Amino acid sequence: MFIKLYKEGVVKPQSISVIEREYKSYIKPQIGNKEIQTVTEWDVKSIFDEMCEKGYATTTINNLHGHLASMFEKAGIKKIIKGNPMKEIGYSCNAKKNEKRELTDYELYWFFRGLEEKTK
Repeated sequence: MFIKLYKEGVVKPQSISVIEREYKSYIKPQIGNKEIQTVTEWDVKSIFDEMCEKGYATTTINNLHGHLASMFEKAGIKKIIKGNPMKEIGYSCNAKKNEKRELTDYELYWFFRGLEEKTK
């Protein structure tokens, strides 16, 4: 319904098919059988958590984030929902990926061995 009302004739048909695919793949399995008024921040965050755990590309996650934010924002403007569950969700998997850690002894061994072989 959201796509028909607010996206058709505004965005390219290719964009509509992307939004529909995202809905079927990511949104519907998690929150598709909930009424929009009952969707919580936790529900939405669980979608992104699962995508990060499965290793989805940052671009895919960011695109989905944008589409969901647009949908919930429009629902808020139209007074369909009271609060926007996307309002506080800024999402990035990179925080987990870029954590600094010490190399293990095994990793250090192979690192320095590689350096030795490269300088020979």
